[in-house]
Amino acid sequence: MLYFVNEQMVEAETELPPAAPVVMPADAFVLADGTTPGDALRMKPDGSGGIAGALPGGNSGGDVAGFWTPQNGWRGGVVKVWRQGDQTCYSIEVFESITIGQMFVTCVVDGSVPGLKENIEVKFTGRIRAVERSSDPMMKPHRIVLDSVNTWVL
Repeated sequence: MLYFVNEQMVEAETELPPAAPVVMPADAFVLADGTTPGDALRMKPDGSGGIAGALPGGNSGGDVAGFWTPQNGWRGGVVKVWRQGDQTCYSIEVFESITIGQMFVTCVVDGSVPGLKENIEVKFTGRIRAVERSSDPMMKPHRIVLDSVNTWVL
């Protein structure tokens, strides 16, 4: 579809198809049920590829990259939704008493998520692509980025 803005022809963004369900690989490393985003921020893998647990002082970032969220997923309120190419992205602000400063989980979905909008609650699962631990979380929040995400609007 074409329309005009300030006398220039602009192509409207096309609707994205709904995201296909993501199936976790059988050999995936999965965080234990009950593991929160704050727990994942502080975890380090042990030598066998499993999770050794929360360590004092946190991690240097990316230590649990490649692991999947717990099978029962995480929940949170959507604070921001945006589109990046053929992907839908959204951020969840995480409030945990053990996390100092702000923390967000950013989810990247291939396709659209029907009903997704700001200020609603969702449940989601996915693969941890990156852990970004801030040295000053009051100025720059901690962030966990997930891809291969399944989202359920609650």
